[in-house]
Amino acid sequence: MTIRSAHPVAAALAAILLLAAASGAGAGAQTPPPAAPTAEPPSPAAPPPPAAPAAFKVVLDPGHGGTEDGAIGPTGLKEKDLALDMARRLAALLRADGFEVVLTREGDDGPTLDQRAEVANVQRADVFVSLHANASRSSKARGAETYFLSRHATDDAARTVAALENDAAGVGDDPTAAAAPDANDPAIPLILWDMAQTIYLEQSAQLAEIVQRELNGALEITDRGVRQAPFRVLVGATMPAVLVELGFLTNPEEEKRLADGEYRRKLSEALAAALKQFRARVGARGAAAGTAR
Repeated sequence: MTIRSAHPVAAALAAILLLAAASGAGAGAQTPPPAAPTAEPPSPAAPPPPAAPAAFKVVLDPGHGGTEDGAIGPTGLKEKDLALDMARRLAALLRADGFEVVLTREGDDGPTLDQRAEVANVQRADVFVSLHANASRSSKARGAETYFLSRHATDDAARTVAALENDAAGVGDDPTAAAAPDANDPAIPLILWDMAQTIYLEQSAQLAEIVQRELNGALEITDRGVRQAPFRVLVGATMPAVLVELGFLTNPEEEKRLADGEYRRKLSEALAAALKQFRARVGARGAAAGTAR
């Protein structure tokens, strides 16, 4: 017996129904969402910038002040006024070049000689510079001198200059005697005071040489050289320290120059150049010494 196939139309309808069912099933299927992107690890924090090096600190000491006039020129120019103006001029130049500067007096007051060195010590200064003007019985004496500390003066002239500066403050023949601390005070052993007088001797000598050379070269003045003398104001300074005699107020011609603003500008520029050279020479060694103090 032969079995006939289904009607072609019916077969076609059945095929359409099957396709429709398959299409509906496919449309109902859910497509999984794309995977979330993997988060990148955070970038490491940038290292902090290196700390800026400590500024080279200079303490400037305008000599005398208050009731102490110091030397007085023929026309009345006072050492204390000249020294203060020069300190202000020099401070401005140094600050513009990155120095930190402190003055032992800002006006017409008169700290004691011991207090001036104490300011430098408390400030942990890298350098102490005391500014003065000279005097002589001879009206022809002229030129600049730079001193650093010694118990014994280089010569009679240096001894006389130190005596004049010390006597103005009422200091006796031995300016180092009363400056020494009480040996019974455990907070300030006497040996430390002795060390303070010698540990920076070499650097003080170097600074004095540089200052004197700059003054001579820039101003073409009489070179009176570098000398040593027992200046009380330098006693106890625990850093390189010098005293600069800018000229002789007792010389009428030199007093006239020292009273001139342009000449003072040249003086201050020469001193600033010297301190810049010294800063470059001692470098980190000076900074380390300042940190240890």
